[in-house]
Amino acid sequence: MSLVVDIQFTDVSQPPPQRVTGWRFLHCAEGSPRQNPLNMPEIRNASNDFIVTEMTRGVQLLAWGVMTEMNSLLNKNKYQDLHSYNRAMNNGPQNGYLGGQDHADWINATNLTASNPRYDKTRGYGGQMIQGYDEGKYIRVVPGIHCIDPKNLPTVQEVIDNNWYSLAVNVNPNNTVSDFAQGQGGVIAYLWISKSDALFPRTWFQWWDSTERPDYKGMYVTPSLFQRVRMLFSRKVST
Repeated sequence: MSLVVDIQFTDVSQPPPQRVTGWRFLHCAEGSPRQNPLNMPEIRNASNDFIVTEMTRGVQLLAWGVMTEMNSLLNKNKYQDLHSYNRAMNNGPQNGYLGGQDHADWINATNLTASNPRYDKTRGYGGQMIQGYDEGKYIRVVPGIHCIDPKNLPTVQEVIDNNWYSLAVNVNPNNTVSDFAQGQGGVIAYLWISKSDALFPRTWFQWWDSTERPDYKGMYVTPSLFQRVRMLFSRKVST
């Protein structure tokens, strides 16, 4: 009688896929408690929204470096438009360009003795995945750990490697989102930056744990009937 031994070998030459984890901002169409008006930016403002971050020369150069690294179609003529007083990131003439108040533009080298523009709040976008401390009611985002610290600026490559940017999207009527038109079919990447700790409601997020990174425009959560009703009401009354 012969003895047959089945020996199986485990291939250890290939490491297991690395897990991608983080807090992902829900889209409006996924039932996020934070609903935005249709055809408007799908913004996610920090709850402690008094945080105003100055766009110093270094911040401006970094912002434009990240934008153009991720979308080569952009030119300097788009810079002021994307940071104007009536856009999502620099609301108000005291913060953004083209609102009747001069601000230093270090990209186009104009009005350099004027005050710098400012991000009026710490702000992200639906579909963005971030890192932060889970404090129960809120996710705490700490500059230099979870986002850009304006007092200690990273390089463009470090911003991209750490995913310290927000891809700007608008809310569409058909339960989808779309890139800002200024990107000409490409993305608009704003800095994920805050001068102090920023707090975001935990209910605005989906915890992501996968071997793949989520698509920032993807829909991964099906809203409940209650959430769908709330979405319809919120979109009608939002201003």
